Amino acid sequence: MSNVTVIAHIIEGETSPTYHVIGEGVRLFVVDDNHPGDRVFEWLGRSPESVIGELIPEGSSIGSNQDQRHAAVTNSIDALVNERPRFTIVPDCPSPSHDREDDRG
Repeated sequence: MSNVTVIAHIIEGETSPTYHVIGEGVRLFVVDDNHPGDRVFEWLGRSPESVIGELIPEGSSIGSNQDQRHAAVTNSIDALVNERPRFTIVPDCPSPSHDREDDRG
């Protein structure tokens, strides 16, 4: 099996990605609960390997769902999808130093 790369490219101003599948031996299914009658479809198109370099130039910063920005990115996407403000008011929380006893002795 060759190396396989799948890129979901969300173009600025769009909400749905364009998919690029590079390589063989992978099946990409899109499940869309917004369209129950046509909920699942398989992406059959394949893109040339050059698409990777065009969309992700060498030296690009690549985040993951394990990095520190994940929660912020998730919130931004949720706000866009649910048409709510990205920034919300957070209730006041007491400072941790005020909630615990001083254990320095």
